Amino acid sequence: MTEELKLLERAALDFAAKELVDGRVERDSYPFAPLFSAILEKTHELGFTGIMLPEEMGGSAQGITGLATVLGDISRTDASLAGVIFTTVLAQEVMRNAKAKELLAGLIGDATDFTGSLLAFPSYIAPGQVKNPIRARAVDGHYALSGKLGYLVLGNVARHALVPAAVEGRGGLSFFLVDLSAAGVSLSEPVVSLGLRACPAVDVTFSDTLSTLVGEAGGGEDYLARASD
Repeated sequence: MTEELKLLERAALDFAAKELVDGRVERDSYPFAPLFSAILEKTHELGFTGIMLPEEMGGSAQGITGLATVLGDISRTDASLAGVIFTTVLAQEVMRNAKAKELLAGLIGDATDFTGSLLAFPSYIAPGQVKNPIRARAVDGHYALSGKLGYLVLGNVARHALVPAAVEGRGGLSFFLVDLSAAGVSLSEPVVSLGLRACPAVDVTFSDTLSTLVGEAGGGEDYLARASD
């Protein structure tokens, strides 16, 4: 392990010991208890949600080894927070593989707190195997999304989501960036899961919601596969 990774591991372990040990039972009671927003803000400040991003985008460029180190150290104490980090980093990597770096950099640059640094993503399902996927229709340089997506992780916390959908008249999976405060977005109450409750998810319904295509239409499965390598 390099000295840089050793420092990263120590930072993650210290953070877990100081911030995550106390209150684990209460945090796992979400949504029947408040979300651990203060801890999410500190996670953002420490740069854990940008661990694989290049330095010019405000990240630490630690790669998959750095991500695995942080997730392993944190999940020993609170797997829910590890799920939050994993979801955001996976969505970021999909966008980078789609060569949407400027779009991603704009999101990160506009972030003033942890809600802006997070990205909602259906990280606990296989997007390409979703029955009745979201439909995307081209509209004046954008795409209008319609349909329902179940279990969008961080959908009630993040400001933006990376959403899988099928473009009308095209095969394959595509990804779209959506402002979750936009017209036509309807979020359910938090889904009560059997575990990882403090890594919240919601069901989301889109009704002609304008979105931005990330990468090329039909390229989503390739972007996701490379992000998962």
